[in-house]
Amino acid sequence: MNTTFLLKNELKKIGWILFFIGLIMGSILLFNSEFSPSFLTIKNFHTGNFLGENENFFNEISLALILIGGLIVSFAKTKIEDEYIGQLRLQSFSIAFIIYHIILFIANIFLYEFDFLSFMIYNLCTMLFVFIIVFHVKLYKLSQS
Repeated sequence: MNTTFLLKNELKKIGWILFFIGLIMGSILLFNSEFSPSFLTIKNFHTGNFLGENENFFNEISLALILIGGLIVSFAKTKIEDEYIGQLRLQSFSIAFIIYHIILFIANIFLYEFDFLSFMIYNLCTMLFVFIIVFHVKLYKLSQS
């Protein structure tokens, strides 16, 4: 199987660490939206045409860690990478793609204005989460058989 686009298996541990650190940071923000460590605050941060007084980068860092860690976990090789594992990857991605778009369709019908925007922020990682869950459940079932 051509695994040109897959990362080394050793990077998977680093990916899981980054992913869970990002999830912990994101959970802190979810339950305490006012949390903003002072060392991550930049005073008079200039963003395009707007001049903000204080900008805290805690939420950007947590999202970046989730995305980077999740991508590393998703695209790291398994210990034994063969044609069947490639097929499992493709099936898992297809399932994740369908679930993501069903959720997006439902949200588009039932959520409006700021609620939809808030949902879309959380929905950024849905496809990645679903892929990781489905792929690893399929790998677990394969190892049990």
